[in-house]
Amino acid sequence: MSPVNPVLELVLKATVLLALALLLEAVVLRRASGRLKHGVWCTALLALVLLPLTLLAPPLLSVTVRTHPPAPSLPQGRGEAVIATTTSVTPQVPAPRESESFPWESLLTVGYFIGVGGLLGRLLLDRAQLFNLARRATLASSVHFPCDFPVHLSPAVPTPLAAGGRTGVLLPDSAHDWDTERRHVILLHEAAHLRRLDHITLPLALSLQAAWWFHPLVWLAISRFRTAAEAACDEAVVAAGVSPSTYAEHLLETAKSLKLETTV
Repeated sequence: MSPVNPVLELVLKATVLLALALLLEAVVLRRASGRLKHGVWCTALLALVLLPLTLLAPPLLSVTVRTHPPAPSLPQGRGEAVIATTTSVTPQVPAPRESESFPWESLLTVGYFIGVGGLLGRLLLDRAQLFNLARRATLASSVHFPCDFPVHLSPAVPTPLAAGGRTGVLLPDSAHDWDTERRHVILLHEAAHLRRLDHITLPLALSLQAAWWFHPLVWLAISRFRTAAEAACDEAVVAAGVSPSTYAEHLLETAKSLKLETTV
């Protein structure tokens, strides 16, 4: 019995894990809250991180390798003649030299690390740009933005962002022109992101995506993870007393104003 290649076994287990999570969300949790769906995806992604530990367990599959049956026993006195005849008739096939085989494994390994490095580089670049935005942003007055976390304004911010830490929340300069209700709604949404630590879990999830960049289900899982996080924050705003229609109206108007700013 020959065990399956560990890399292939790991990919197979990841496929089963993510397929089950997608099925659970689409069928069982179809009407569930965004918070619950986000919890399911957090669990699935954490299991994906721990999945290599399963290689320490017995292999999931094994392949049966057929071997040639042993040669029949020969009567004494005739063995030498038969062996000599067989040896003289059977041609000797030279074994292929390793240098003649194409280095597929080496090329795949190099390609894998190129993909990982590219995605991690893009993630680090995004983090650096966010840090640069936060460094140049202006601290907003607590009178206009009353909340228990810092709010910074910047003309380079394309959309409200929950950066966390000393930065708190980044808002575009146009937030000065928002009415009190819109500021309250937007800050409620970003505060939910901060409480849920989405500014930490999202970069970690994107790092995991970089490690599994070749697997299409991982990209889909990260997309569902982000969608569930946004839905959970929307639910937190509504739970705070904002009507869904008012909240949707403010989101739409904010998106329109930000889109207009970027096109001017």
